[in-house]
Amino acid sequence: MSNQTLYYRGLYGFLWGSGIPTDLAAVKQKVSEVAAFTAPYGTQAVYHYVIDEGEAEVLVAQIPVWEAIHTAGGKVNAGVATTMPRLLTW
Repeated sequence: MSNQTLYYRGLYGFLWGSGIPTDLAAVKQKVSEVAAFTAPYGTQAVYHYVIDEGEAEVLVAQIPVWEAIHTAGGKVNAGVATTMPRLLTW
């Protein structure tokens, strides 16, 4: 089994415990910390769990957070309806 990809739920409470985060710098910092911690073990892609299967408004409201995760080198793990094509570009 390869350890190049990690599906990580460890930041779920930090990211979503109080609703949708507004401090995007803190999100980027945490995502960077996870990447730095896992890289020595050969992990090349860390997927962060986000709120999914929600109403369109909730999913769209998360886009800035998803962008922050990507900017910091992370990826997003979410299940969304096929009616949300903008979100599926991730």
